[in-house]
This record gives sequence, structure tokens and C-alpha cells, in this order.
Amino acid sequence: MSSSPVVHLLKSNDPPDEREAALIHQFLDDHRQQLDEMKALPFPSPALDELDHCFQAHLALLSLIRRMSGELLSEIFTYVSHERKVGRCRIASPPWFVGHICRSWRNAALSAPLLWRVITIHEPQTPIIRTIYPLSMIETQIARSGITALEIWINLRFRDSKSVDHHKILLAALLQHSRRWSFCHVRLRGTPAAELESGLYGMYGKIPRLGKFAFASESFKHGQDHSYLSKAPALRKLILTDSNLSLPSPSIPSAPWHQITYYRAAYTVQDQFEVLLTAPKLVECDLGFSGESVLPEYAAGRHAVLPHLRRMTLGQAHESNFLEHVTAGPALKNLTVRSPYDGVPAFLQRSSSGQSLFSLFLDDNHNFTTAQEIINGLKQVPALKTLGLTRGPSDMGKVWTAMTIADDDADSTGNLCPRLISLVCIWKGPHKEIDASFWSMVQSRCDQCQEGTTNLGSLCVVGIKTPQNFVESVEQGMVLLPNGLRTYLIGGKGGEAVLKELAK
Repeated sequence: MSSSPVVHLLKSNDPPDEREAALIHQFLDDHRQQLDEMKALPFPSPALDELDHCFQAHLALLSLIRRMSGELLSEIFTYVSHERKVGRCRIASPPWFVGHICRSWRNAALSAPLLWRVITIHEPQTPIIRTIYPLSMIETQIARSGITALEIWINLRFRDSKSVDHHKILLAALLQHSRRWSFCHVRLRGTPAAELESGLYGMYGKIPRLGKFAFASESFKHGQDHSYLSKAPALRKLILTDSNLSLPSPSIPSAPWHQITYYRAAYTVQDQFEVLLTAPKLVECDLGFSGESVLPEYAAGRHAVLPHLRRMTLGQAHESNFLEHVTAGPALKNLTVRSPYDGVPAFLQRSSSGQSLFSLFLDDNHNFTTAQEIINGLKQVPALKTLGLTRGPSDMGKVWTAMTIADDDADSTGNLCPRLISLVCIWKGPHKEIDASFWSMVQSRCDQCQEGTTNLGSLCVVGIKTPQNFVESVEQGMVLLPNGLRTYLIGGKGGEAVLKELAK
């Protein structure tokens, strides 16, 4: 095989120019027939592998990826680099990783300030933290990001105080550019973490562009003032606990509550009520509860009015009377309640949101709620399209009967939620099988029996710590359902994941 006319391109990722592309096409044409003839031989030729390898190498020189412009490469890098995982491919350290591939990729990476806007300091993979996040790395990324808005992610677990000082230095470097912060997420674990928390006061009065702030710590200092958020004119989203509402939140910060649209935290019922009183523009909120679960007498007659609220999640509050003092508006579309449901019907009726609520999830871990209370709540939401229910009291069959769509000529008190499209039911614990009334209800919703009703299109049964015979009974019940109904049976860890996802 003759030597390559473009040897220099085989040793780089540079794109060929017009003259070089013509030489490559000629080279491929000259050797294509020879390669086909060698592949057709009845016995392998020693030179076949070499010829095929060389042919494919020259064919790759014409690949579109080599001729892609730097601007387009920059757009692609910016789109995927911060995901850390694209398909099955995990990106090790974006955006640093793409600059190691070739010269053109490096040039594209260095010419895209947006590619460097997300600065992440996460838990190290080795005890030698300085080798992973040296100060020079942070300074380089800040410089390459130009004047773009910065997103800061800090996720650290301190097993001892050795690395705290180093992280204080990193945080100080970031705080010098806090005027460019648009997002800041801080997750700290370990006792020494409280030492780093005090460094956040450096952002006071220097965060004009900060729109979202998230903070969660397992060892914050109680009573510590968080006034550094008081001067944040662009702040709209405030997160002060984890996604499961399990971590208690730090002392209520001095934030511009009148402008907050998204809020997530875990406080006592009284503290949560005080926050809602000062945050009338809330659009979404996730409320976890800790400590005292009942509002004091002073709250009598007082209401937190949230006219713009579209989605609300309430964590477990045991005997809370919280919903009695909250009023939403017709904008409410999604409601999740993990505490007892007894206040839900009155809340929906008072809020005038029953006609507009599309999604409702009721999860009572302790079975405080009766079947009649569930029925009373469902009566308030005739427009409901998605319903999630935890299998609650022993008389749950009354709920399934009330939800059964009756024939035109049947005498029935059912027909709750006639527009329901998706149903998720969760069974926890030692349940051996599902009531026959449940399957009858599902069957009735698979056919349009009367005007104003819709077909049930999706049914998901989730089993959490249920025995094997429960799974078998569900499989038997699903076999008898109409083919047009999409059915899902999820158990084990998958069931717990579904429960967490529904609660979001």
C-alpha cells in the first residue's frame, strides 16, 4: 500500500482543507477495489488488517466532527458538559475534560465563557484534597468565565478539620466575584462544617444577581443570624433543607420574603406559618415540619393568603392544624399532603382551587385518616387528572367503591374524580392482597360509562416492604384489566424511589 498523502493529519485532529480533502478522496478511491478483492479471498491475507486499518483511518479524516466550527463545538460543550453524564458516558471533570481531547476542542472550550460558568467543589475522592481542588483551578475557571453569571455548587463532607482552612480559601476566592453569582448551592456535612458556614457572610450586600440560594447542613449553629441574604434584590428561590425535607433548616434567614416565589424548608409549624405570612408571591413551596406540630392560639383567625400558589407539598406534621390557616387561590394545580388529610377538604373549598387542581397525592404514613375523610377530600376536586394514594385505613374499600364509575341506570353514590387519567396507589407493609373493590373500580374507569367521564389511561401499583404473595396477587389482577390501560408494578427500592418522586 502506498504511503499516505496526508500523514500530518493522521497524527492530529485538525480538519483537512479543500486540497487535502481531494487527496484523501483520491487515496480512498485508489485502494477501495484492492481492499474489496482482499476481503473476497477464501483465505485471510496478512496485509488485509493493515490495509483495512489504514483505509478506515483515512475515511475518518473526512468525518463531520473534524469540520465542525469552533462556535458549534462550544455550543455543544456548553449544553452537555455540566450534566456529568451523557447517555452511558460519564464526563469526568467538565469542562476541563473536553480541553484534553485535541487542539481544536481545546480552542473551542477556551473561547466559550459560558462553558466555565458552573464552578463545583464536591466531596473529594481521596484524602489529599489539595490535589483535586487547588486554588489555581478555581481562579482559572473564574478567569475563563469572563463576565458571565456564575453558578456555585459546594458539596462537602468534613471528617476532620484538616481541610476546612483550605476550603475557606476557596470560598474567599469565590466571594470576590459574588456580584456575578446567579445561583449558589451549599451542602455541608460533618461537625467542622459550621466553621465554613460563617464564611458565607462575605456575600452580604454583594449578591445583586443571585436568583437562587440553597443551603443544607447537618451541623449548623442554632440561632446563628443569616442576614447575608437580606440584600438580594434578584432572589426568588430559597431552599433550606434537602429534597426529602428531612434535614432541619437553620434559623429563619433575614431574606426578602416579599419577592420569594419558590421556598423549601423544614421548621416548626409556627415558623412555617410566619414565613408564609410574609411571602404572598409564592408559586411553589415544599414545607417540612419539626418540633411542635400545632399552631398556638394566637393564630386563630389569621390566614396566610397565597393567591399565586401553583404547587404545594406538606411533610408529615402529625396532628397539625396548619391547613386551617392557609388559603390558596384558583392557580393551585398540584398538592401533596403527607400529614393527616382532615384539613384538605376545607382548605380546597376555602381556596376555590378544587375546580382547578389537576394533581393530588395523599400519603399518610401513620394511618391517622379515615376513609370518609379521604372521600370528602376527593369530592372537592372534580377536575383531578392525576391521583396518588397510600393505602390507608382498614376500611379503604369505601374509597374504592366511592371512586367506582357507575352505569347510567345504576344507583350509586360513587363517580368521584370523573376526569382521572392517571392513578398511583401505594401499599406499605404486610398486605397480602388488594381488595376486590379496587379492581372493580379500575375496571369501571377503563370504559366511558357516561357523559363527562374519561378513560383511566395509567395505573401504577407500588409495593413497599410487601410480601411476595402481594406481588403475585397484583400481577393476577393486572392480567384481567383491559389491554388499553398502561399498568406498572413497582416494588423494593424502586417503590421507595417512586414515593420520593411523587412527593416532590
